[in-house]
Amino acid sequence: MKVEFFKTDPLLSNDSFKLISDKNVLNLYRILSSYDKSTTSLTSIYHINRKSAIFLVSLLKKKYKTIDNTAVKLLDGLECYRGQRYASKIKEKWRVKDNLVKGNITIQCARVASILLTNGNLESIRLFNEILMHSNFFIEQGRQIRIPIRTDELNSELAYLAGVIAGDGHINTDLNEMKIADGHRNNSFIGYSLKFLNSINRLIERNFHYKGHMETPNPNYFVCRYSCSLVCRLMNYVYGISRGNKSRKIRVPDILKQTDKEPLFWRGVFDADGAVRKGPKSISLTTFSRELYSDFLHFAKNKKIAFFGKVEGQKHSIHILEEAIPQFVRIIGTSHPRKQENLVEYMKKGATYKIPKAIKPNKKLDDVIDYLRPYESNIYVRLTARRETTNKSELTARVSSIKEKLNHNLVKVRRERKNDHYYVCSKELLNEINEHYEFVRSWPPFKEQEIIELTERWNNYE
Repeated sequence: MKVEFFKTDPLLSNDSFKLISDKNVLNLYRILSSYDKSTTSLTSIYHINRKSAIFLVSLLKKKYKTIDNTAVKLLDGLECYRGQRYASKIKEKWRVKDNLVKGNITIQCARVASILLTNGNLESIRLFNEILMHSNFFIEQGRQIRIPIRTDELNSELAYLAGVIAGDGHINTDLNEMKIADGHRNNSFIGYSLKFLNSINRLIERNFHYKGHMETPNPNYFVCRYSCSLVCRLMNYVYGISRGNKSRKIRVPDILKQTDKEPLFWRGVFDADGAVRKGPKSISLTTFSRELYSDFLHFAKNKKIAFFGKVEGQKHSIHILEEAIPQFVRIIGTSHPRKQENLVEYMKKGATYKIPKAIKPNKKLDDVIDYLRPYESNIYVRLTARRETTNKSELTARVSSIKEKLNHNLVKVRRERKNDHYYVCSKELLNEINEHYEFVRSWPPFKEQEIIELTERWNNYE
């Protein structure tokens, strides 16, 4: 037995195995180990399933003939691996033997056994993975916790879950508890929050064979609590969701970035922390994470989802433009019951605002047509062409620019609101606009069949 090999287990020390241990198998051993200074190792707390234990014991007995010899060899290996000697080897040997007979084998013990049974680093890793793959469950304090072993088991549901936790979830600093909250200031909508958290609960139960506990801290929101370190560690280590206060640290996980599962992450973020307003169309998200904001800039650009953003101090706001709602629903969508209901209404009604479509070119008007709309016998001036947020000085400069380019005075109509209205009273200009442009809705209502197909996709986390 090589002592140095036990001291530098490649599953823990080799960066080549940081996430993947062999081919497409996750390095679950490192996920359950103390992978940083503030993380406690759970490799001696989690146990392999009985089916895996039977398989492992049969291999050990085949090599060492008797259960007593097996216990002695395994104890020697554990001492070497842990770098400590037991005061009473006889007592410890009987404990190891008893655990082998009962199939009560920890993850660490299984790892040491895989090293004893093989000759090389990669060979021991492959055997360890084979032991784990004999069962889809780990045992923690008598509970069976399902484990994703292969990377292809990191499915779209887990990508969505990562987005939900990034948006409005919390993983405690000890990595043994996770909370997801949802609510609404209007109590008449609180039932949607309960329905949403129940759907998350079912998702976690499907993937981990574990169910959370629902709480109601106050009448305006629900909290679902999950006391499962494996789920917390998977979200922290694999998906990069920070423990503790994470609002300024969240970002798109590297494992999801620029993959077909990234839209599911964004759906989770928007469902947990975004807004889809009832009535007038508005889809928005506010975050304190500069990196998440930057990630959305790149994602939206690649997917051609038009939006305007605003940065105020540490607060970053994203507002999806109405013309981009079809792209948003087809690429991101929503699995939140309340937001889904509002989004379906948007789809049924089609675009509210009209956009100019050129009939023939007009150099004078092309630069400003986005701000102009025929209104009865006048021309209404939209100071925010894309409904972006602007300040007073920007609006004043825009009024002067439009006035100069049109060579017409703008009539101001004062309002008891943030912005005043402006009109151009010129029949000649109105006729010119109508001659060169038609104003059409940016997108028509969705067909009923597409709405049905999209909602099915959203509800199936596709």
